[in-house]
Amino acid sequence: MAEAVTLAKIAGTAAVARALGTAALHGRFVHCDLASILNATTSRTTTHAANEPGP
Repeated sequence: MAEAVTLAKIAGTAAVARALGTAALHGRFVHCDLASILNATTSRTTTHAANEPGP
């Protein structure tokens, strides 16, 4: 549960609640599963091209 609290501070409680629901549905509560589910279900608005110059 400490991981969920930490992730909620970063991603917001609604996103973490959805990720927890997904984890429960699939029985995935091993270390880093919640972060992985959260990362996979989070929408990204910024895209990058392969030929884009780096910083």
